[in-house]
Formats: sequence, structure tokens, C-alpha cells
Amino acid sequence: MTCVQGQGFGQNLNPSYKQTGIAGHPGIDESCGFGTPGHAIYDGPAYKVVTPANAGPEGFTGVFQLVDDGLECFEWLTGHCDPLVQPGTPVHKGDLFFTEANHGKVYSGNIEITLAMQKAGNKAGAHRHYQKRPVMPVPSTDWRYEYLGGQTSSPYRDPQGNYYRIIEPYNGFNGCVDPLRPTFYRDLTVGRSGYDVFVLQRLLRRKGYFGAEPTAFFGAFTAVAVAKYQSANGITPTSYFGPLTRTLALRELSPLPVLSRE
Repeated sequence: MTCVQGQGFGQNLNPSYKQTGIAGHPGIDESCGFGTPGHAIYDGPAYKVVTPANAGPEGFTGVFQLVDDGLECFEWLTGHCDPLVQPGTPVHKGDLFFTEANHGKVYSGNIEITLAMQKAGNKAGAHRHYQKRPVMPVPSTDWRYEYLGGQTSSPYRDPQGNYYRIIEPYNGFNGCVDPLRPTFYRDLTVGRSGYDVFVLQRLLRRKGYFGAEPTAFFGAFTAVAVAKYQSANGITPTSYFGPLTRTLALRELSPLPVLSRE
């Protein structure tokens, strides 16, 4: 199977994102052919599944996985597809769990393939949309923040009682990030905040250097923990998470995804 990458993260190859006020495409598209099987890239339960039967007015479908490997934590969406799983189904890397389709707002040659055209059997514009939205598990909700929603309009709550707060909902991409960008992509120091800080805190906690709950904010406790991590690994303990420490920390994370299976 040969897949072709379509619209990349942040691009505006069709007018729909400009019209909705989003800075650009919040994921990555690949076209492998209408009806081709799709396999899971990550382990994680299908916490929400949208099929043609329960899709909204735009007809968008998708499988929403909750991925948490102890360091990274994010919602992984595979969209415009025909799901083959039910909500709550455990999904493991490599599992067949969807087939490629064109449900929702899709374009072919910058021409919209409308819902009426799709229902009439038009298969143009078929692709799989991959989207990564970083989140953090929290025990309760707060009106100041946004959370992942479940099958209903209520915030999703996992079997352990956690809600999932979207870390940067106003980043211009509805909280999504480029799936192919390394998690640690910038230098970090006191005052920084974001998903990379959250993952760093989780890493430092796993190593025994950070005793607090991760907050996604780089404060004094994080600075002390970074210095301990640096010292333990032969790096001058400056508390500044720069290129040397970042390279070291990236080795602790899972590899970036290979989107298509050929």
C-alpha cells in the first residue's frame, strides 16, 4: 500500500480553516485510498467514536483515542473514516480499527465533496486525518479550563475518575500540535509553560527528582529537579533545559509516529 501525504499541520490548502478562524490545519492528512484498512499507531482506548449514524451536521466521523504512556498524554484522532470499534474499546498499536473514507468536510482539487455527493457514492477526497491534542489528567473540572468531551456534551471521565484538561486550547489550532514535531522542541526555563513542560515534569518525577504533581508550568521546583537530572547525567547543573538536556530527555520518549503502513 502506498499512501500520499496531503495537507500538513498548519497549512490552509482549502478555505474551511480560514472560515472557522483556526490558524490552519490542526493535523496531518494521508490518502491511501477509499476503503483501505487503517491500523492503530498508538496504544490507547477509543474513548469516543463518531460514526455516520451519530455524526453532526457536517458529517465528520472519527475514532478518538486517549494515549498515555506515563510521559506523554494526548488525544489521538483518526478522522473522516469508517470506525470499526465501539466507544471504550481497548486499541493496541497495529490493530485494524478503521477504513478510510471521506465523511465530513472534505475537498478534492479544492472542490468540496458535499454530504449529498458523499451519500450519492462519490468517493473523492477520501483520506485519513491524524490529529494530536495534548492533555493532562486531573481529578476535577474547573470553569477556567477546557476538557475533552465524551460521547455526550459532558467532559470525558476515565474509569479511574480522571478528567482530561486540554493544555493549550487557545494556541490557534484548538489545542492541537504537529504530530511530527518532537515534544521537546525548544529551550525551557523558569516562567515557561506548555505541554513540553508537563512531559518534562512527568519525566523528572519518574526519575525521582520532582515530587509534585505536574502542572505544565516551569517554576522553582522544576528548576531544582532539572538541575538534579543534569547533574546525574554529567551535564553542568544550570536548571536551564537547553540543547544538551533536551537531547538527553528526548531519548526517554517514544519515537515519533510513522503514519502510514506500506
